[in-house]
Amino acid sequence: MITGNGVWDGVGSLAIGALLAGVATILAMETKSLLIGESASAEAERAIVAALEAGDEVMRVIHLRTLHMGPESLLVAAKIAVRGSDRADAGRGRNRRRRAAGPEPRCRSLR
Repeated sequence: MITGNGVWDGVGSLAIGALLAGVATILAMETKSLLIGESASAEAERAIVAALEAGDEVMRVIHLRTLHMGPESLLVAAKIAVRGSDRADAGRGRNRRRRAAGPEPRCRSLR
């Protein structure tokens, strides 16, 4: 309105559009890992493996997968080798040690 030239309206609209596109790009990059699934850090995975292998009933962790379900929620799936006579008690002891290793996990034994 100051200049009386309509070109500045177009320039202003383009600048606002570029700003919005930039913000959308930054938000997409930041949330991409949460949308497609992000695993736990290597340090957290080492702590989980150490907690699982700390007891007598678990011989070793064969395979471990982790997935962030939310900012404070981590899903842990582990394939472990247990001693033949300790199958029934392995899950309870494993879950106690896992809870002690990290922040408030929800552990559930799948059979």
